[in-house]
Amino acid sequence: AKNNNSFANYQLGLLYYYGKGVEKNYSMAINLLEMAAKENNTEAQLKLAELYINEKGVKEDIQKGKKYIISSAKHENPESLFKLGLLYYNGEIFHQNYIRSFEYFYLASQKKNPKAYFYIGSQYENGKYVDINIQKAIDYYQKCILEKDFMYVNISENIDMIEEVTRKNDLYYRCYNNLGLIY
Repeated sequence: AKNNNSFANYQLGLLYYYGKGVEKNYSMAINLLEMAAKENNTEAQLKLAELYINEKGVKEDIQKGKKYIISSAKHENPESLFKLGLLYYNGEIFHQNYIRSFEYFYLASQKKNPKAYFYIGSQYENGKYVDINIQKAIDYYQKCILEKDFMYVNISENIDMIEEVTRKNDLYYRCYNNLGLIY
């Protein structure tokens, strides 16, 4: 971290944020994550966006959160692309916009993000921005299922492992459920 290594700053920032191996220190965590983000570490940018938007360890700052998630997405971070799509889809911090959500979900799907496959499938199934196309919905739900990374857990963030695995499995079963309802 002393040599401005963005990966080291990101990892160390997470350790301080979660208090793993060091005393929990949000100020130090944010400082290290911001150093990594300035070096275009997209994971640090995404983490900062989440912290500022959800007021976790920092004072809520929606504008900073937007800046960081947009920057991370511009660098084609698959999870940032997906989460930006989700923010537009749900109308959270951005005005609800199914066109923009679909665009970001599509970009994330090009990076094989299974959650993006699910939401694209859902948009085709329900006609949100796109015309209803059941075959495309089926195709995207199947891609979601076939991606098979629902048990993946990012080691650097294994603090929330059980919750993350549950969410990913929930998505997996939602894909199966939607396919079953279509058939």
